[in-house]
Amino acid sequence: GMKMKVRWFFKKSDIKALEGQLVGPISKRQLLQKMTDRDLILSDQYDENDVLSLLGKCTVVNRQPEESCKATASRWLSNNSNLVWVSRYSIDFMDGTPVLMPYVGENEPWPEEEDKAAVIESDDSQAASEKEMLAEELAEELADESESVKSLTNEEAELDDS
Repeated sequence: GMKMKVRWFFKKSDIKALEGQLVGPISKRQLLQKMTDRDLILSDQYDENDVLSLLGKCTVVNRQPEESCKATASRWLSNNSNLVWVSRYSIDFMDGTPVLMPYVGENEPWPEEEDKAAVIESDDSQAASEKEMLAEELAEELADESESVKSLTNEEAELDDS
């Protein structure tokens, strides 16, 4: 099938599972205390994934670690029906030791209520062709946003299926 290059976010459980300490402004223990189930840490790790493994779109809002308006954050992040996560740090494994860096850009706005991403249900009864179409649409949308989406040539795709 079609492949795309993706960059990974780490959840709290992924950070917990990392061996050893982090280099950064706060310790691993402090980071874990601050993280909720809706916090993601942007990593420098990429790999290729089949577009059929996509479940759909979600929203990740970049915010500084020490923002003043915690009320809005908790309102957004405690409502599990919406697909909104927050990223306040990134992690870099370049030299083997994980380096933690706070997000220092502008605080991105929380999405408007009506912008909640629709959940794309992933169930076995959904026809593969329907999923292929959805995957192609998503891949096109992502291609517009970034150059990192790679699609296999038809030749490669046919080899892939055999």
